[in-house]
Amino acid sequence: MALGEATWRLRDRAAALRALCGTSELMLRPGDDDGSDTFFDGAFDSAFDRGFEWVFDWLARRRDLIARRPLLPPGAVVMEDGPVHTDERGELEGSDATSLGTFTVRGDVLELSCLSAQRLDGAVALVERSLGPLATDLKRRLSSIEEARRALDGAPAAARADTASRRRPVGSAHEPDERLQALVYRRWVDDPDPHLGGLSPRQAAARPEHRQRLERQLRILEHRNALDRNAPHPGPEVAWLRAELALDCEPVAR
Repeated sequence: MALGEATWRLRDRAAALRALCGTSELMLRPGDDDGSDTFFDGAFDSAFDRGFEWVFDWLARRRDLIARRPLLPPGAVVMEDGPVHTDERGELEGSDATSLGTFTVRGDVLELSCLSAQRLDGAVALVERSLGPLATDLKRRLSSIEEARRALDGAPAAARADTASRRRPVGSAHEPDERLQALVYRRWVDDPDPHLGGLSPRQAAARPEHRQRLERQLRILEHRNALDRNAPHPGPEVAWLRAELALDCEPVAR
């Protein structure tokens, strides 16, 4: 895996921001330290002209990406980032979108951060389509994750602490955020799985030829969930999975 970075000089900041806000693949990220609150209030011109920092998530349909993902080796970890909302009951909800990278406008500079050379190429093409001559002086860099980690380790302590605080996940290994776990499982049950012939677990549960593999996957989830909770049995979010898939075998203990 590689870290892709790029910068562009913006000829007209306000015009570039209007173009970025009108790009369907990008979603403006609201925040207290940028102009997005002003933007959402409808004061477009004043927000574009002021020197706020603007952050855009570059999004794609997550299930399309999952369906095209090759079979992963045993023990592989998949990291996913995308918009998550809270419904009226306070439960987390996620849209069918995942983040491919982040664009940030600081002053008259557009910055990109993403993972992989392929995404870096795609981001450069997106900027060319959306901004055209508004974005100039492209500088791009591809480095390994280890190089990025060494650079962070060599940064001042204050910068390391700030980065760590922004990357710190909700909860911890011993006290996981149960709402986030429930969201992950709600997504998993309907995501295509190459181990199940490209079917989602919900679809595969109706096929006798897939039920044994699906049962093994559920038992792995139950075991990991129990370990995360530091408890002898998995939590209610895993029991919900069994009910949804009509797999009523006794769940395995730790």
